Amino acid sequence: LSNLGSIKADAAYHHLNNYGTNSIMITIGEIHKAQVLDKDGMPVVRDVVNFGINLDERIADGFYFAKSMKIMRYIIEHPRMLDVPLNESIGYDGE
Repeated sequence: LSNLGSIKADAAYHHLNNYGTNSIMITIGEIHKAQVLDKDGMPVVRDVVNFGINLDERIADGFYFAKSMKIMRYIIEHPRMLDVPLNESIGYDGE
């Protein structure tokens, strides 16, 4: 996990390691302003950040990777979930 935003860089999507010792790589880019659509479909300028996420296919296939990314998005959109103990359900229904 690397916060590349701390050095004014954007998120990277791949590492340069040929030996496969990094099974999961997540990078966070610099927070910046971007035009996005609000819940009513109207354009607004908001703070956004890019994530770069790379998973070694030897530890999970695309189905589980995509499902994990949906859960991660849910948690990011509902940060109170980070306070839920690990042995409790976060209420994610798998939409």
